[in-house]
Amino acid sequence: MNKWNALLNHTGRYRKYLTGSNLIILGILLFAALLRLNGLNWDSGFGFHPDERSLYLRADCMYRILAEALGYKTCVSDYPNVRTGMPGISTFLNPDTSPLNPRWFPLGSVLIYLLVAIRFFLEIFVDLQALDMRYAGRILSALADIASVGMIYIIGRRLFSTRIGLLAAFFMASSAINVQSSHFYRPETFSALFCLFVFWALIRLYDEQRLRDVLIVGALLGLALSPKINVVFLVLPLFVTCFLISQANSKERGYIYLVSRLTIYLGISLLSAMCVYVLLNPYAVLDIGTYYSDVKSQSLMAKNAGMWPFTTQYVGTMPLLYQLKQSVVWGLGIPIGVISWSGVIFSIVLLCRRKASRFADSIILIWLVPQLIFLESFEVHFTRYLFCLIPFMVLLGARLLISIVDSARHIVVSGNCEKYLKGVLHWMPLHRFPNAYASNVITISFCAFVTLAILPGLAFSSVYLEPHTAVQGSEWLHLNVPSGTKILSDNHWDEFIPGMERYDVWQFPLYESDSREKISELARNLSESDYLVFYSYRPFVSALRAEDKYPLSAQYYRFLFEGKLGYELVERFHSYPSLWRVSLKDDPYSYVGLPEPLDSLQSSDSHLHINLGYADDNVVGYDHPQVLIFQNTAKLPFAMIDTMLSRVSSSLTDNSNASLLMQEETFQTQVSGGTWSERFSNSYFVNKYAAVIWLISVELIYVITLPIAIILFRFLPDRGIIFARTLGLLLISYLSWMLVNLNLMSFGREVIVISIAVTALVSGLIFWRYKEQILSVISDQWRLITLSEILFISLFLGFLMIRMFNPDLWHPFRGGEKPMDMAYLQAVARTSLFPPYDPWFSGGIMNYYYWGYLIVSVPLLITTIPPHTAFNLAVPLLFALAATGAFSIVFNLATKTCGPVNRVENNRKAFIKYLERPVMAGIIGVCFVALIGNLDGMLQIITAGLKVFYDPTYLYSGFDFWKSSRVIPPGLAVIPFGSAFWMASGYSGPSDISYHITEFPFFIFLFADLHAHMMVIPFGLLSLGLLLNLFLCIERGSKRYVTEITLVLGVSIGSLWAINIWGLPILFIGCYCYRRSRNILQKWVCMVQIFIFPSNYKLHNCFKCRAFWPFWNSYETFGAGISLSLWITPLSSYLVIHGLFLAVIRGLCAIGPLHVGRV
Repeated sequence: MNKWNALLNHTGRYRKYLTGSNLIILGILLFAALLRLNGLNWDSGFGFHPDERSLYLRADCMYRILAEALGYKTCVSDYPNVRTGMPGISTFLNPDTSPLNPRWFPLGSVLIYLLVAIRFFLEIFVDLQALDMRYAGRILSALADIASVGMIYIIGRRLFSTRIGLLAAFFMASSAINVQSSHFYRPETFSALFCLFVFWALIRLYDEQRLRDVLIVGALLGLALSPKINVVFLVLPLFVTCFLISQANSKERGYIYLVSRLTIYLGISLLSAMCVYVLLNPYAVLDIGTYYSDVKSQSLMAKNAGMWPFTTQYVGTMPLLYQLKQSVVWGLGIPIGVISWSGVIFSIVLLCRRKASRFADSIILIWLVPQLIFLESFEVHFTRYLFCLIPFMVLLGARLLISIVDSARHIVVSGNCEKYLKGVLHWMPLHRFPNAYASNVITISFCAFVTLAILPGLAFSSVYLEPHTAVQGSEWLHLNVPSGTKILSDNHWDEFIPGMERYDVWQFPLYESDSREKISELARNLSESDYLVFYSYRPFVSALRAEDKYPLSAQYYRFLFEGKLGYELVERFHSYPSLWRVSLKDDPYSYVGLPEPLDSLQSSDSHLHINLGYADDNVVGYDHPQVLIFQNTAKLPFAMIDTMLSRVSSSLTDNSNASLLMQEETFQTQVSGGTWSERFSNSYFVNKYAAVIWLISVELIYVITLPIAIILFRFLPDRGIIFARTLGLLLISYLSWMLVNLNLMSFGREVIVISIAVTALVSGLIFWRYKEQILSVISDQWRLITLSEILFISLFLGFLMIRMFNPDLWHPFRGGEKPMDMAYLQAVARTSLFPPYDPWFSGGIMNYYYWGYLIVSVPLLITTIPPHTAFNLAVPLLFALAATGAFSIVFNLATKTCGPVNRVENNRKAFIKYLERPVMAGIIGVCFVALIGNLDGMLQIITAGLKVFYDPTYLYSGFDFWKSSRVIPPGLAVIPFGSAFWMASGYSGPSDISYHITEFPFFIFLFADLHAHMMVIPFGLLSLGLLLNLFLCIERGSKRYVTEITLVLGVSIGSLWAINIWGLPILFIGCYCYRRSRNILQKWVCMVQIFIFPSNYKLHNCFKCRAFWPFWNSYETFGAGISLSLWITPLSSYLVIHGLFLAVIRGLCAIGPLHVGRV
């Protein structure tokens, strides 16, 4: 009795821990262990997972070398310098001789060291082989994932609530991808656990704000990076946490304290992380060459689908959408997947609306969103890439589900359930349910969702209760196929079916380039073989996903599955995730357009199959691939098979639909139209007075467009008077282009004249409608109109004289690319249809930014001036338009800043005062934008002056005009650790970096290459002017006017995409800032997307098509993408290029606060 009482007293101490939540999480952990620790021998020791197998084999070799065990000489054969036995310090520090150097870093070193340490312990009791370590490795992986379930509970409880933590843990315990990954000894489960450790430490740091917590966070960060370095974005939540702590403590101490504390926190934590990482991966530093090579190889593999054969299956997959589907359907299971992704979106919305926990949502999203964007920048989309994000997605999904339940219960408690349902579901009888039943409905719905969530994980665990499908296939072959039978194995870069060594096996080399010899050899072996076996569906999925690369192989698979090669499917082994005779079936056949085989055998299957579509190779390829065995029943002769396989399908050779080649009808139209004599004049008068005629045509467009500009830019001080020319050229070009694309007219002088007439008609109607307002503007602003005309004509004539001094369109060694530009301009001017014919690709269409040449062709075709003359007139025109555009923007900004200048009295003194403010600012803007280059010229003069001053015998060799346009030195001329200290001493980048223009944009006008980046400048400034006008009209403009200005802005910005896309990023940033500052126009600003993006929005009754869709529908991009540059501009060169502008900006920042009240 006393012993019993003592036992009760002893357990009473722990009674406080026996709470409901602790019991629930204990049950969840037991459930997770049950799913993860069953079927550890799922591969029967054959090691079907190549990465897992590689870890076991490398760990086995390292153990044998260290222990000098039997077989160690085989392991050191490739590295004869390696010393056996436990290394001393000198041996350890030498990566060439150290036996601890894995010389292989794709999956880190920690997992290898861990296996070796366990092997040393286990060898005391039992002799082990390499793959025997699978039990230890998989148990460790399962335990790591079980610990992750517990950690997500702790984090969820700390950040949100106990209920959310429990639900997140339950979701993670039931997740199919977690169950599967726990059966592989790979880095994912360990990386996910260590990431959770980092977040747990960040929460402690945020709550306690102790220095030791900073060290712990850093150490755990280094631990998280040790298995795989791809979780490097964990530094972002670390930065956010340190920033929030520093900000909270610096409210009374100022900005300097914030920066210093932030620097200290980050410095300590990153130093701690670095130390732990080096401690766990010492040869990442000692053997950095191999380490860098392996990391770079993995990066290139992920970025380029098809670079390695096993990534070919990802060719053409859609970023984000592919991972979204795979993670929802196969990774998490549909219930958990849907709520998890929805939870991420829900949390982003809450954070943007500032209705969320600032710290909790910030540290999760600042890790999750950039990491997701980073992963989706790859072309290869392994589902395991998302594994470290899964716990946080599940946590946010659990938060969303609890929020939905709480909101529903709140409606019930408030007694508004019937009223709410009646308002939302008035068309259903559901709103008749009384409020009393709603609570039960909520509870039942929640329980039903949780029940559905558990099913995918349970079903997936059933895979490990059956023999591996490859083992089943091997047993069938041994029972039904005699030894020595010839078998064709289609498993190139895939796993083998065990026991195939007893047969005469030929492997089809799928991933070798298609050739006549390859297909002929395949045909020979198809005719001679008795059986054909597939380990998985990776080969035919890869070939059909990259059909342009493997057209003959793709056709072989089509013929095979259609039964045309004489082979019949006699057996298929699959192991679908199943539960209660219901199976989740993966279907690779419909994914690549093949008929599904084995329909007759499926009829004997009593399971109910739910077809969930294609499952990623990562999902099925390792533990339950579909093994297919075909038998050669028809015994077709070699010649017949060879003939079939060598005849490529017409769909692969017929180029009639190729987007870069003209159709026959289009070709005939282009040949028959646009002759030289029709388009251009040989008249003496036109050629002698070409400049005058050109200028008159531009002025005519200006006069026609002026009323439109005055009304459209009504909120700018200059009323758009200066932008009228640019706007007129844009509208006439766009209208002409659309008439041609709608097949209403052919391109030529006639369509341009009609477009001018339509523009004039619209302008006339506007003038009639706003006659008094327009005349008032002209009357008030006549001095500005005169000044702008003088400025435009002066700039045009000035640059025309420069071209007259150097009119040649070619130069032996400094001619640039004028022949290319000239060919493009002539092609656009002579084309009859759009896109124009390509002058450099016979029979092809122009796959280039031709829209700038279209704009230049408007005055060219009006005046009939020959292209070689118009080329030299277009450059001064674009220069004048760019300069006057800059004048207009600066003038308007200065007017708004210095005060309105609406009227100027008719006297000289007032006019001079008028010039001293916005007009002078505008002229300075012209100098800054169009004339001023960089500081190299000034530095040359100063340098020469100093040399003359200190050395009177110095002979000045003259000013180097060319050098100013090429400030950045060649790559090979950069001294590492000098002006470019960040560059490695072995920099292997291009040596011609210095040939990039660094005196932009003046040099490009001076050099006179009629490139897209020159032609886009005036229209980029026009878009800025429209944005400025839209910004100023918010408080006074009507919705109708806002709609009108937004539509024109859409055409303007859309044209930048068609003239030169690189003009867009800064405008997008400006649009975003504008939208954030003026939320009143959110629904109107989005109308710009109608014109910019080829989306599903339609133009408002304007030809019922999207504005620039005709351009992008025929434009093909190759090798598009964004990647980090290996080159960084030396700081000295950067300051030479931007120093003047940086000085001005720094001055404005210094004096700006003094004038805040005036602006």
